[in-house]
Amino acid sequence: MSIFFLLLFLFTNCSKLQIDCASSQSLDLCIRESGFSGNVLTVKEGVKLTDSSYGNNMNGNALSVSQPFRIGSLTKAFTAVSILQLKEAGLLSLDDKLSRFFPSVKNAEKITIYQLMTHTAGITDFNKKDYNRLKSKENSFSDLIQCIAGQKADFEPGSKFSYSNAGYIILGAIVDKISLEGSYTSHLYNKIFNVLNMQQSGYAAYNNHIQQLATSSENDQDINYSMFISSGGLYSTTSDLEKWLLGLQSGVLLNVENTKLLFAPNKNEYGGGWMMSTRFNRPIRWHNGSVPGYSSFIAWFPQENTYIIVLSNKDEKLGPFVKSIGDHIF
Repeated sequence: MSIFFLLLFLFTNCSKLQIDCASSQSLDLCIRESGFSGNVLTVKEGVKLTDSSYGNNMNGNALSVSQPFRIGSLTKAFTAVSILQLKEAGLLSLDDKLSRFFPSVKNAEKITIYQLMTHTAGITDFNKKDYNRLKSKENSFSDLIQCIAGQKADFEPGSKFSYSNAGYIILGAIVDKISLEGSYTSHLYNKIFNVLNMQQSGYAAYNNHIQQLATSSENDQDINYSMFISSGGLYSTTSDLEKWLLGLQSGVLLNVENTKLLFAPNKNEYGGGWMMSTRFNRPIRWHNGSVPGYSSFIAWFPQENTYIIVLSNKDEKLGPFVKSIGDHIF
């Protein structure tokens, strides 16, 4: 595993947020004593161990298991599934060049959809100046593509790996452009959320547009999340994310071929919005996420029907916390 992903996974001791208790103590009590703020759902071999809230909303009221949180880069897997659904429908090929959709992007005639999905396209991410400009206004996909098209390429497409939020913005824009559902968000609702009965999941540019959203004292309340839309703009609950994992496992969203593509590791063991690795001597699919005021993590051991879903209303490095939960489980 590369240094980049060792840092991204954060399975180190760089954070104070960890559980430390005897194996005889309940996992729920261990989490409660850790100072964690958010919701945690853990399942081992199909048996639910925890499904609880810890800490408070910004106003001091206790968090609830039914509250949605912003999920940051966990969004990327939803975008990747949407792309593969369009592939199944015959609307695109993973070998299609980006020039078919957005020829103004640098190297568009060389970049493939698959390279965008696996962070090997060489798309430069937004810089600090772009971020500060985009976060304060409503952004359409056209606005975001125009910003990306103005950036130089990072490297020759396919030559290496570099994590790119902008690459997943482009994928969302492709879904928005060609999905028969009419838009990226309509595709998500009609082809994923409604299919899996994920009633507390969705997209909203502003926090005050999300009913019962867990609030965060660390969040800039005026930020417009449209700049993150298909790379990190979604919100969900732990129970809805459990439905998401079970839906991916069941094949209701993708056929066998495309499910394999979603979880097929490319450079740096990254597939389609998922990282593939080994933890606790077991194969794992995982991803983390972070947007202002929120952090998230899913660690999924599919062969054993075991998973850890963590949503927080703080900007936390959740890797050590998730690892300590795994230590307790295994």
